[in-house]
Amino acid sequence: MWGYGGAGKSALAYEFAREAKEIAPASLNAVAWISAKRREYIEGKERPKRADFDDKDSLVAAIFRAVYETDLSDDGLTKAELIAQLHEMPVLLIVDDFDTILDDDDLVEFLMHDIRATGSRTLYTSRQKVAGLRSIEVLGFQGPELEAFVRARADEHGLNPTPCVKRLTAIHSVTGGFPLFVDDLLRYARLSGIDDALGAWSQRKGDAARAYALRRQLEQLGEISKDVLIALSVSDRGLTTLEMATMAGVTDDDAEHAVQSLLDWRLVNRERTTDESRPAFSINPNTGRLVQRTYGKDPRMDGFRSRFKVLRTGKAPAGRTRAVASAIGLARSLVIRGDVRSAIEVLEERMTGELADSAELYGALGWTYSRLPNEYFDKARATFERAYDLGNTKEDTYYHWASMERAHAETSVGRVPEEDLLDRWRRCARVAELGLKICGVTKPLSQLAGYAHAREAKTLERLNEFTQAQGAYAEAAVWLRKALAASPSPVKDVRRDLIYRGLVLALEGTGDLQGLEQALGEWAAIAGGDDVFKRECDRLCRKFPALGQASAAAAPA
Repeated sequence: MWGYGGAGKSALAYEFAREAKEIAPASLNAVAWISAKRREYIEGKERPKRADFDDKDSLVAAIFRAVYETDLSDDGLTKAELIAQLHEMPVLLIVDDFDTILDDDDLVEFLMHDIRATGSRTLYTSRQKVAGLRSIEVLGFQGPELEAFVRARADEHGLNPTPCVKRLTAIHSVTGGFPLFVDDLLRYARLSGIDDALGAWSQRKGDAARAYALRRQLEQLGEISKDVLIALSVSDRGLTTLEMATMAGVTDDDAEHAVQSLLDWRLVNRERTTDESRPAFSINPNTGRLVQRTYGKDPRMDGFRSRFKVLRTGKAPAGRTRAVASAIGLARSLVIRGDVRSAIEVLEERMTGELADSAELYGALGWTYSRLPNEYFDKARATFERAYDLGNTKEDTYYHWASMERAHAETSVGRVPEEDLLDRWRRCARVAELGLKICGVTKPLSQLAGYAHAREAKTLERLNEFTQAQGAYAEAAVWLRKALAASPSPVKDVRRDLIYRGLVLALEGTGDLQGLEQALGEWAAIAGGDDVFKRECDRLCRKFPALGQASAAAAPA
């Protein structure tokens, strides 16, 4: 997939990869993503940037890391081992920014021929068309697609979508319909309206218009906000407000105020952290590059970079990290092959000496036990609890633990007394909420918590505990709303239509007709001609006539 920078190639590749996970054939074992981006322009010069790989050896390690989701180093891993693995377990590999390594003939040969010969499939994104590959050019939005995007982003930036849509032809003319440019144009329109923004864009075009818009926005927000944004642009990780204050040389209160202003303008993003009392913030890579190009010649830039180096945290001992990653990677590969018992043996054998109390290995062992729940359920639960006691902060640990508890409850329906079933649903909800407390609000954990509380409510209704059931339904609705608002998670991609269906059922249980009508409207916007949505909408409108014409009309024709 090739096209202009900002056309949305990476976003399309990500969506394709996400859908591939949902409809994967049995022969596809994994979907893996690696980025070849290793250069950026700063102060008019090309400079190196950290990438997933920069030569053949680091590429081998990067693919191992991506497939097995471990922090493997490149020590001891060979090209032959990777090729053998991929022959045995084909994967879908996405190579982002492929054009940045086209000057390395050996690397290109390995990616375009050796890996493809394994039966794996590779999707490349590039700013230029690559000879020898079937290709799709990614063009800017136009017509209905552009209108839908403009409406969505105008709403996100607090603009009235109607005047923006009326200027659709002009927006396409000055931006080419490229999502990156359209988004920046609409953000700038907050200053003085869409007409002024179009005028500024028509005079400058492309990156020059983006830089002009950024300067104008930061003039309105003030010098402190500019300094904080520059501090984030030179960082390769999220920063707390205290760290930003240190880098920018301002007070903590000033940094917090600046971050809030930048959040309001959608120039920075809040990250998930294990300590909610010390949130971290990051900058979109495209925005970060724009900040670097716009303020790269600022004499304070070197000072920002120097202060960031001081903030870098130390790493765990390399030997221990490699040992943990190696054990987890091997266990995962065995589970993928269906040999769960061998995976258990590998982990139990490795968990000695310095690794005896590894929170990561306990989390991996709990997941491995959970693959054979009829045989190892109690062991899996105890192992997950031990991982928590040791301070495990991995989202996937709590997701797999809660999923195991959910499956345990689901298979118990009709087989155990309702009181016992109630305890099982509550345990599932507690585990999901424990993960949410430790890992922050994530889409899969929030959805699991909402689902468990909704099933808890149904069980309470069967026990004639209607007041408690109302509370459980309300709790389910809260978590499902959070799931809709949460960012995508690498652990599990949860379909929005499934979250909306759960939310509608929870709101039905609470009797919140206003919330129910709103949820149906939001679901309708993404449902298209979905039969599940139509059935639910028809059923609820029959059950609650007070939902009225709006909900009935929400169902697509």
